[in-house]
Amino acid sequence: MPAGPDARDVQPGSGGDGGVMTITVVGYNLIGGATVKLARAGQPDLTASLVDVAGDARSIAATFDLTGAVPGAWDVVVTNPDGQIDSLTSGFTVNAIAAPQLRVSGIGPPLIRANRATSYDLVIENPGNVDAIGVPLWIYGVPTGASIALDFPLSSPPRSGGEPDWSTVPLTFTSPGGSYAPARSAPCLPRHDRSARTAHVAADRHDVRAHAPP
Repeated sequence: MPAGPDARDVQPGSGGDGGVMTITVVGYNLIGGATVKLARAGQPDLTASLVDVAGDARSIAATFDLTGAVPGAWDVVVTNPDGQIDSLTSGFTVNAIAAPQLRVSGIGPPLIRANRATSYDLVIENPGNVDAIGVPLWIYGVPTGASIALDFPLSSPPRSGGEPDWSTVPLTFTSPGGSYAPARSAPCLPRHDRSARTAHVAADRHDVRAHAPP
């Protein structure tokens, strides 16, 4: 029989009781098709609605709806497709909700030279204890005439009732203050997700690039 799942840690280790929360279980032998649930004596199990197993079998991202969950410690239970189970006793704590908060930092030089590649990191954090859902992020003040390209995929925001079809809306536009380009339009920003994005100002780059006129 193959080795069973070996869950070692959960990141983050707590979440709010009023929304959706994404956690990452870190360990070994976490096989594609595995399921993740939160268990607590006297309470119905909370099963992850979305599970994404890393290709190296060393982590699983799992999304839970914690709305109305009883506060306190919950066990994190991982079950591989062959039925083998491992758990982290009291590995996750449900707390009172703290609203999602976005913090965005741009790290890079204050000036860019025309037709030269300049790198920037965009650091995006959510110190709240539930996921931020459907929050767009834009880079603004791009010089008029410059072009922007990204080194990570973008998708249109999910469409809610009464809203337009966002896939038909241009991702870039120009105003008197310069051009705007999206830096993130993913539907979910997990709590404490710290994602660094690299931007370059130049031509013919496959990450984020702006070709500024001389």
